[in-house]
Amino acid sequence: LDGDYLMGRMGKVNAGTYIFRGSGIEHGPQVSRYGCVWFARGPAEIDFDYQETPWAHELIEKYLNSDHLFKNGHETGPWGNWL
Repeated sequence: LDGDYLMGRMGKVNAGTYIFRGSGIEHGPQVSRYGCVWFARGPAEIDFDYQETPWAHELIEKYLNSDHLFKNGHETGPWGNWL
């Protein structure tokens, strides 16, 4: 609905983006630079089972420090090819 959100290796998700991630598909890492509000629904209770992933910390740091993704501060827009 609003803000920025890193959806694992998929990249930056912005307001208006529709995402389908079925069960068994890696969802992380997940992080936001400025915060986000999103709506999620599914056929059952949605729960996140956190798992430490060796490459996650590097990807999170790259996302949070990629100023070109956040030219206007709290920016929204299409997914970027930033990896």
